[in-house]
Amino acid sequence: MKNLFFVACAVIGISLSSCQKGAKVIPVPKTVFTATIDGKTEDFTFNDTVRSIGPNGLYISGMNQATNDHIMLYAGASGETFALGTYVTEGPGGVGNAQVFYRDGSVSPGANGYGGYYYTYNNYLGVDYSGSITYTTVTDSLVKGTFSGFVVSENSVVGATALSAKNVTDGKFTIYIRQQP
Repeated sequence: MKNLFFVACAVIGISLSSCQKGAKVIPVPKTVFTATIDGKTEDFTFNDTVRSIGPNGLYISGMNQATNDHIMLYAGASGETFALGTYVTEGPGGVGNAQVFYRDGSVSPGANGYGGYYYTYNNYLGVDYSGSITYTTVTDSLVKGTFSGFVVSENSVVGATALSAKNVTDGKFTIYIRQQP
């Protein structure tokens, strides 16, 4: 009985040892999702997602885990197939429509739910709160590009607060797509 136990332990040990020697570790590429908000660079790689909006567009979102700030990007062309290129906020110069959304995690949503929400808006009170998103690579495993925008507070638009805006610059994203099971 002792010999059988010894043989079983030896077989298991050899099996585990051979598995570890033959196992290859495949490194996961590092996602990049950053932007500078009013002069402060932030990393939005926590809970980053890429979603297809049918054949017409892409929605990308991410969060800064340290500040609870969020960035969300939508680009698409209604009625047209999504393609590489530059998308702009409801204006000429691009291949479709772009929206840059920013959520300031330090601001309570408040009673109306709009506190801390900023987004691009074609023309509000004579000011162009526009943005652009440029897609340079879109594959089954990778989405890459740049973005920027001048975003206005939702509370400003609905008249709940004085005018408030933020400048989103130097936005970059290289997001490796993890397929859902």
